[in-house]
Amino acid sequence: MPSPTTATRVKLRNPSGLLLPPELIHLIAYRSPYTLARKFRLTCFWLRDWCKEADIRQYLLGPRRTWIWAAFEGRVDVLERIEAEGAEGDFAYCEGKLSRWEVALRIGAIRRHTEVVEYTLRHQDSLVGSFRGPRDDGPQLLIAVEEEPDVHRALSPNELSGLGPLSIACCNCDFPIVRLILDHGTTFRESSYAVRWAVNRDNADMVGYLIDWNPHFYLDALVYAAQYASLNCLQSVIDCKRSELHHWDLQMALIDAAVYGQNSSVKLLLQPGNRELNPQLPDGKATAFYLAMELGDPDLVPDLLESDADLVGVLEIATTKQEPEGSLEKLLKWIAKVNENSRRWNPFIVPVASLIFQAIEKHGASDRRVEAVIPMCLSM
Repeated sequence: MPSPTTATRVKLRNPSGLLLPPELIHLIAYRSPYTLARKFRLTCFWLRDWCKEADIRQYLLGPRRTWIWAAFEGRVDVLERIEAEGAEGDFAYCEGKLSRWEVALRIGAIRRHTEVVEYTLRHQDSLVGSFRGPRDDGPQLLIAVEEEPDVHRALSPNELSGLGPLSIACCNCDFPIVRLILDHGTTFRESSYAVRWAVNRDNADMVGYLIDWNPHFYLDALVYAAQYASLNCLQSVIDCKRSELHHWDLQMALIDAAVYGQNSSVKLLLQPGNRELNPQLPDGKATAFYLAMELGDPDLVPDLLESDADLVGVLEIATTKQEPEGSLEKLLKWIAKVNENSRRWNPFIVPVASLIFQAIEKHGASDRRVEAVIPMCLSM
């Protein structure tokens, strides 16, 4: 770090032509322009612009902070110059827990600087493989940049700092960076998180690209798409893996959609073209129906009732999941019991009983079990 004497010999001047005092030159190496402006009552605007010159910043701020700024602004030439000068160690980033290369890679991915990502990957073969997980490196990255107000403000609000570089690129839907990282090589763990973020953005092309890279990700993509109601991704995965999907995969997606109350996902999975893929659909629908009632989602029950011709059989399966030896009558008794014990069910139970009664009439069920149910429906 430059001493006041050395800094004075540089004869750096502000726009007014005044020679900056030695103590100010010395503190610039440690503090942000905003802190200095408050401390010395200086005009923040000229000091900020003055410190943004690459040569001045490299001299005043030192290699560690210059490295962060260069990655933030996409200045590969500055990164190359710092590397060529042989900076000491890893600049003591976060007490050695996060290297300068990892910081530059994540900042480059967040800022969409493809050239920075390419530069860091080219110089660090084992960089992506050392990924520590989505929650481990977030605080470290913020610590590494907390002294820079502009960088800290830009990285903190977008909630990307705690993710790995591949997840960040998928969250940003940045195909060039995703291709760079996948071509370089990444861990299975980080890739699975990246699939979740791609599905969360409902980017079917990105999800398809990740599945092509690793076919085992199709089940994660299917389940996450059902949970997030990412319909483009959900239908894309079904069409892409139509010949490989197991009926349990679709049941799992249907049940998860019911648990999370994603009615649009349930409707898509119950469409005629998708129903043909699931010969065990009645059991899965019964579970979804049961969970929909348990979670109190009145909008999901009509879709499940309208799409099933074997209503009595589905409801009996749902009842069996509640009681070992159940029937449709037991199901309605259980509904009535829940209605008595929980206030939050009051506005929901009566419409459900009415829907069951209407569906029984529509499908023309004539079983004796139904005859015992009708008075109970009317009494509710």
